[in-house]
Amino acid sequence: MLEIAIVSCQHIAYFAALFPSYRWLTSEYSELKFEDIIYYRSQLGVENVEDPMKVDVHQQDWKVTNAEVVLAINMIHASTPEAAPALFKGAYRALSPGGLLIIYGPFKFKDGTTAPSNLTFDTFLRQKNPNFGLWFMEDIINCSRDADFSVAAKHPMPANNHLMVFRREL
Repeated sequence: MLEIAIVSCQHIAYFAALFPSYRWLTSEYSELKFEDIIYYRSQLGVENVEDPMKVDVHQQDWKVTNAEVVLAINMIHASTPEAAPALFKGAYRALSPGGLLIIYGPFKFKDGTTAPSNLTFDTFLRQKNPNFGLWFMEDIINCSRDADFSVAAKHPMPANNHLMVFRREL
């Protein structure tokens, strides 16, 4: 299992304890965060979480192959527009056939049903950095298809977030 853009270890801590038989790989774009990640991990008492590695989703080689799951939590809305398509392409290379890419976070919807809090958050992100912002779920689904993934599941989650599960085609 590989988590992209781990930031603080809080998500992996939960999953590592819940699934102790899996080896969890952590990654972050900025090596400046590695020390904090290692410290936080040491406080968790879990043995199945590896040291963080640098992964830039825009790069071809993530140094991971045959993963069962790639997990990206709250990443695509706080990244450049090129990051989401790059995430799918990189996940395709990192995953075994049939492996899962799981994306969690807030989305917009083209049918106008976007939660007002998500629209406010989108405006906040774009003011902070014009390259950031919420993706339309429909556009993420199109990115997945362009990279040979299929939608395996879509789950609404608390706080107007969604969990999207994509399966790598064979």
